[in-house]
Amino acid sequence: MRGSSSFSAHADVKNATCLGGIDYTKEDFDCDERVQAMGYVGEHSERVWLYRLIRDLDSGKATPDGGNVESSSISSVNYFQDESNIAPLEDVDLLGYPHQHIADRLVNGYFQTVHSTFPLIEKTTFLNQYRSFYSNRNMRPEKRWLAILNLIMAISARHSLLVDERSLGKHNQHAVYFSRSWWLGMSGSILSDDLNLQQVQIEALTAFYLLSIGQVHRSSRLLAVAIRSAMAMGLNCSQNDTIEAFPETRYRAWWALFMLDTVLCVIMGQPPCIGRSNCTLPLPIPSEEDFGVQRVVQCITNQASRNNLITSVFAEDPAAQAREDTLDHTNPAQYGSNTEVADEQSAHVPSLTPIHSMPSLLYMVDLSFLLREAINTLYAPRTARRSWLEIELAISTFNNDADSWFSHLPVEFHATELAEAQPFVLQRIGLAFRFYTTKLIILQPCLRRLTRLPQPGSVCETLATTCVQVAMQMINLLPEKVDVAWLYRVTPWWCVLHYIMQSTSVLLIAVFNQDLLHSRVTIGIGEKVEKAIRWIGEMSTKDSSSRRAWLFCRNLLSRHGSKLEFKIDLGLQEP
Repeated sequence: MRGSSSFSAHADVKNATCLGGIDYTKEDFDCDERVQAMGYVGEHSERVWLYRLIRDLDSGKATPDGGNVESSSISSVNYFQDESNIAPLEDVDLLGYPHQHIADRLVNGYFQTVHSTFPLIEKTTFLNQYRSFYSNRNMRPEKRWLAILNLIMAISARHSLLVDERSLGKHNQHAVYFSRSWWLGMSGSILSDDLNLQQVQIEALTAFYLLSIGQVHRSSRLLAVAIRSAMAMGLNCSQNDTIEAFPETRYRAWWALFMLDTVLCVIMGQPPCIGRSNCTLPLPIPSEEDFGVQRVVQCITNQASRNNLITSVFAEDPAAQAREDTLDHTNPAQYGSNTEVADEQSAHVPSLTPIHSMPSLLYMVDLSFLLREAINTLYAPRTARRSWLEIELAISTFNNDADSWFSHLPVEFHATELAEAQPFVLQRIGLAFRFYTTKLIILQPCLRRLTRLPQPGSVCETLATTCVQVAMQMINLLPEKVDVAWLYRVTPWWCVLHYIMQSTSVLLIAVFNQDLLHSRVTIGIGEKVEKAIRWIGEMSTKDSSSRRAWLFCRNLLSRHGSKLEFKIDLGLQEP
C-alpha cells in the first residue's frame, strides 16, 4: 500500500467526508483579520479536530455531517498568537550586545536545548567565532553573523523566560535580540544582498523563533522562504567535493530545515514544503560536530564508511533501511566506482559509537519520513477519491511501520526514565513525543470515522481504540506533580504545547464519545484529561498560547461537562 496511487472508481464520498479526507474548507480565510492571521489550517491539525468537536457538541449532532448548523469560525479554537503584533522594535542599537557572562549563558543554552534537534549552525566554527568576537573588541563581524548571534540569543532568552531564569534579569529580553537580528539580517535582504548559507540560517532561525513565541503561521511562511532560499543554493543536492567538512555542514542545515518543516506542517495541517524526490542528500553522520577529528573526517570523506555507519544504526529495521535507501541517489563515480576499494577503505575507518555520538537525529529524520508519508497518503485532497478499505489498509500499514520503528529504537532512547540526571533525557522525551504524535496523525482518521458512522467496522474500532490509548500514553510522559520548569528544560519546549494539546484533543473527543469506545479504554480517561489541563494551566503562567489553550479547555468542559458520565475537576481557579 505504501506509495500506492490507485483510486476506487466509486469511492464513498460520504465516508471520506466522515473521515475528514476531503481537505476543502467552507471558510473564507481572507474574510477578517483574525482568520487572515491564522491562515489555512488543514485536516491533520489538532485545531481542526477541536473545532469539529465543538461544532458537534454545539449542534447536538443534529446532522451526520455537521451541516445546516451555524458554527463559529475555526479561528475561535486558535490558541496561538498569530494575530498579535510582533513588529520589530525600531529604537534598538544594532551593534549592541550583552555582557559576556549573559551571552555565554544564552549561547550555551541554545546549543544545549535546541541544537541536537535543529543542527542549523556548525557548532564548533560558530563558537570559535563567538569567542573571538568577545575577546577582540576591535573585531567587526559582518552583519549577517551578528544577526545569527542575536537570533541564537533571542531563542535562548525566550527559553530562559519559560524556565524562569531570573539570574538573566533585565537582559532576558528576547524581543530586543529579535529586533536587532531583523534589522541586521532580514530587512531588505532579498533586494540588497546576495544569497548565501548565512542568509538561509537567518531565515530559518527567525522561523524557529516565531514558532517559539506562538506565531505559527508567520513561522510557517518564513520557513517556506528559507527552504526556497536553500533550494536556490542547491543545499538539497549532494556535493561532489567531500574533501572538506563544509558539505556536512550544508547537509545538517538542510536536515534542520526538514525537521522544522515537519513540525510546522503538522501544527498548520498543511502539506510539507519539502518533497522526498527533491532531495539527494545523504543522511547526516550521527556524530558530534568536531569535524576535525580524524575518524569523523574519514566518515565524511568516505561514502562507503558513511553508508556503513548509518546502516549500522538501522541494521535491524528493514522499513527504516528502505526509507534510507530511497535517499541514496548519489553517483557512485563521485566517490570512486571501485566498490572493492571502497570496502577496503571503510574497513580501516575507526568506528564511531552511534549511541554515544548523537544518532537521535537519524531516528528523528527517519520517523519524520514516515509521518510525512502518512500525511501525504491519509490527508491529501486526493484521499477523498479512495475507498475506505484502501485508507484503512494504509492506516494499518503506517501504524505497523511506526511500531516497527519503535521496536528498533535503542533502549537508551526509551522514555522509561525521564529524570534530568539521566543520560539522553532530552533525546528520550523528544523521540517519545514525536513517536506519539506520529501515531496520533496515523490513527486519528479511525477515531473520526468511529464518531461519525454507526458501524465503522472492527478494524476501524480497534485502531480508534489504539488512538485513544496513544493519547493517554503521551500524557503519561508528564509527571503527576506539575513542574513547568522541568517540562521546558527536557522537552522540545518550542512546540510542547502543540504535543500536549494534540493528545488532549483526542482525549476530549473520546470522553464525549465514550459510549462508542470499549469500556476498558475509557477507564482513567477522565483523570488523564484533568492531568493534561492541570499542566496546560501551569504552563499558562509562562506562555500566552498556553493560557489561551487552558481557557479553551476550561470553557469547553464548563459548557458541555454535564453531558459526561463522570465529573472532571477543572480546577477553575485562575492559575
